[in-house]
Amino acid sequence: MTYVQDPVTRRHPRGAHDHGDHTHPPGHGDHAHVEETTGPSLGPVVLDIGGDFGAAVVRTPQRLDGTEIEIRRLPSEWDGTHVAVRLRPAPGSPVYAAVFGHLLEGAYELRRRHAPQDPTVHRIDVVGGGVVDTTWPDSDQPA
Repeated sequence: MTYVQDPVTRRHPRGAHDHGDHTHPPGHGDHAHVEETTGPSLGPVVLDIGGDFGAAVVRTPQRLDGTEIEIRRLPSEWDGTHVAVRLRPAPGSPVYAAVFGHLLEGAYELRRRHAPQDPTVHRIDVVGGGVVDTTWPDSDQPA
């Protein structure tokens, strides 16, 4: 994957907004998105890292393409912050991954959003200025 230092985190106002596969009504709450889920990424992944901020790349199997991966910084509650798994350009061949491009260093947990049947919670530690490159646990199990 190609990493470029540049901010990508956006926050939606409390109004309606579209995720490509679903729309939130006004007043559903403010939550962060690192990217929109409107289609495949066609270019390099842009990260905002340095100082106390790092990033995470979570590699997944193809069957998770389009799945929303939610993240929370411990000990915070789940607040809906998520990104979609997408086909990403990488040296050699593309990979399926969720990319969190701007995370305050610390311990995090990740889970599949809107998937109560999947109890998987993946823990990572983000270091400022670094990129965590990890693989979703149980990647060989059916979704």
